[in-house]
Amino acid sequence: MIRIPGANAPFSVTLALLTAPSLLAQVATPNQPAAQGNETASNSLQQVVVTGARIPLDEAVVPTARPNTSAFGLDLNTMDIPRNVTIISRQQLDDTNIEDVRDFTKLTTSSFTQSNFGAPSNPSIRGQTADVFVNGMRLGLTSNGNGLPFDFNSVESVDIFKGPPSVVQGVSQYVGGFVNLNTKQPYFDTFKGSVSTTIGTYDQYRWNVDLGGPIIKDQLAFRISYSGQDSGSYYENQITQTHSIYGALRWTPTPNYTLALSGDLYFATYTENFGINRPTQQLIDNGQYFSGYVQGWNGRGADYGKFVQSSGNAIVPTGDVGLSRSVRLFAPTNGSYGKNYRAQAVQTFTLSDSAKIVNNTLFQYIDRHTESNYFYSEIVNPAWSVENRTELQLNFETPLGGGNSKAAPARPSPDGKDAKAPLAAPENGLTLGNQINVGVDVRYQEVNAADDYFDEPANAWDLSLSRKDIKYFNFTSALPVPTSPGFVASPGVFNGDTNNSRLLDVGPFYEHVLNVGDHFSLLAGARLDILWVNEMDPLYDEAGLNQVNPAGNKAHNVEFLPNVNISPTFKPFKWLTAYFTYNYSQSIASANGGGLPSDIPIKNQSDYHRESQLFEFGAKATLLKDTLFISTALFQQNRVLPGLGSAFENDNIRGWEIEGDYQPSRNFYVSAGYSFLDSQVHGSPFVTQAYPVDDPRLRQPDGTVLTDVGTSLPNGSYREPGLPKHAFNLLARCQVPTAYGTFGAILNNVVTGPFYLDYGNYLKVPWQYQMDLTFFYKTPDGRFEARVALLNVTGEHNWSPPNPIYGNDSVVAEWPFHVEGTVTFRF
Repeated sequence: MIRIPGANAPFSVTLALLTAPSLLAQVATPNQPAAQGNETASNSLQQVVVTGARIPLDEAVVPTARPNTSAFGLDLNTMDIPRNVTIISRQQLDDTNIEDVRDFTKLTTSSFTQSNFGAPSNPSIRGQTADVFVNGMRLGLTSNGNGLPFDFNSVESVDIFKGPPSVVQGVSQYVGGFVNLNTKQPYFDTFKGSVSTTIGTYDQYRWNVDLGGPIIKDQLAFRISYSGQDSGSYYENQITQTHSIYGALRWTPTPNYTLALSGDLYFATYTENFGINRPTQQLIDNGQYFSGYVQGWNGRGADYGKFVQSSGNAIVPTGDVGLSRSVRLFAPTNGSYGKNYRAQAVQTFTLSDSAKIVNNTLFQYIDRHTESNYFYSEIVNPAWSVENRTELQLNFETPLGGGNSKAAPARPSPDGKDAKAPLAAPENGLTLGNQINVGVDVRYQEVNAADDYFDEPANAWDLSLSRKDIKYFNFTSALPVPTSPGFVASPGVFNGDTNNSRLLDVGPFYEHVLNVGDHFSLLAGARLDILWVNEMDPLYDEAGLNQVNPAGNKAHNVEFLPNVNISPTFKPFKWLTAYFTYNYSQSIASANGGGLPSDIPIKNQSDYHRESQLFEFGAKATLLKDTLFISTALFQQNRVLPGLGSAFENDNIRGWEIEGDYQPSRNFYVSAGYSFLDSQVHGSPFVTQAYPVDDPRLRQPDGTVLTDVGTSLPNGSYREPGLPKHAFNLLARCQVPTAYGTFGAILNNVVTGPFYLDYGNYLKVPWQYQMDLTFFYKTPDGRFEARVALLNVTGEHNWSPPNPIYGNDSVVAEWPFHVEGTVTFRF
């Protein structure tokens, strides 16, 4: 591993690779397709004009190329959104070989996601698990961002917002940021599609079929996409087998009405990755593993797991040994599986040039199970929700000094090139431009979920021994789960996480953008969520049979949660925007499966009123005839960290972010960013082990080492584990069109500063970087494309952090150098 005192190696290579492509930026593409008709934005992917070059919308990386409704429900250009936002196009998703949400770091440095057992369903933003939305509607139904492997099959582009969702979406406990997935849309121009397959080292096999076309010209069209995977892994005994089917239908019978239907089915069989246990500085620096067996085991014949206790295991050290980075804490017979169903309907009623109604409905269903013999279990069986949001969107102007209000000028075309220009004032004086979004959001969810993390003696197992010996017998608080035979879990009275809960949330909201002339605007909004909550402990009867005396089996209450935001914006020039944003919100804590914490009776009101405050100053600029976009933000946020076991630590995070995109032509673009994040946790964090296994404070008089003693640390201020203060990302693409086809290369480089695995700052991961190189070729007609991706091309021995609670229990070894090849046929 390179320590990178000045990070010279990756930066020098990056500079060399970026210098030459700049000369090719203005090369015309002889095979470039013509613009496609005059169809509306809702019915086709449009062309946008950038310095005279016609760039398909799905290849445009400059975020001002398209309007955005993810933030406030209103059609706003990125320049007009008073938040730091990263918009990831389909082109960038393909160019970075994104496979899970941790790869978002390749495109925005504020999104650095912990390993989260190797299966994070949510990314992290600004040091906290982020919300995930699909076409503006919250997915939820997760706790701590753990769940099924992320499914990109339905995704066309991604919007990454920093800070809490607006009053339109409402908030959850994940207030560091949110991700909105814009799904694939039907093709209205002609029938077309693609077939692709990816084969890589370490038994990587993935495939995709995507097709669609018009059914009724200019009125009805469809899109279907199927993706599958049957892959092994660099890690031993790890598999990922998935099937995903996505379908979309769009119907525009009249110019005043549009119905967009979409749905997907997703099935996954996979294995989690807890990583290598017993992390020490010797392991991180030199690959030396702390070996030793649990006291009492004779090493001959007896089942190792029968000597392992749920806590307080005494380990007999046998010295440091070399250990393959592919080894992890996992038994060969363990695994996870699950299924996810989702359906969405979006109706748009255009009442006039200045008014429309948008009705958005999302249904989702999740059923998943996880069991690891070391030991951890998690069952969500099932969780489902349905949400409906109705919005009345108004857009009009009010002349100052009298006169009648009138509809605002028509919204800019989808290419967004006029979206930065302020509303023109009439000749007789100043005009107030108004954009209003008012409505109500209704969400109902039911969750039946259970887990056991009390019986989790992670450091008792010696990975230098056979992993077949990892099987835990001495359950204490775990009880059989009636709805899932063969699974065990802890009652909610113990962990606050096992729950059978119901939630009805009714949230009226109001959002208003007031434009005062050409230079000033004010965005303000408010929402009140009224929550009817009902909780039950699904293991209440089992707890009673085992002489556990829960306080009660049912609880219900009504809670009121406010959410307000205000953002003044100043535009000294058309190309420059400066803003300040303040956001205050309250949210409820989330238990397993996205359910409600098992407070029975409801006694801890902090579960239902977790406060968050965001202060953000930012600026955005669009330069060089809209080919260069730069955004920067300075922020402070005070919030409560979500945590296992209903931990309530306050987090104060300060940071600075800067990002830029430059795309002078279809043949070249570069995106880069830097973030500084300083996150301090205040409170008494719970950890499963306070010190690394080689710390002298764990050594007993008989020479053994005491492990797996969970404890709450002394009340104080702690640097947030697993979060680097410094992070850099760079993505560059250059292609050269010729008479024989188009040849190109893509460079992706991520550099992260040092971070600690644990609250005590005992285990430090130094500077790290990963560089990926991709080479591609496309035929002159664009129907065939071949790619070869060289991932972690310099073979760095990088490490990924676990959830902070496991800082002295786990560290994940990242993949070494590996290769993937992809071929795509388009028709």
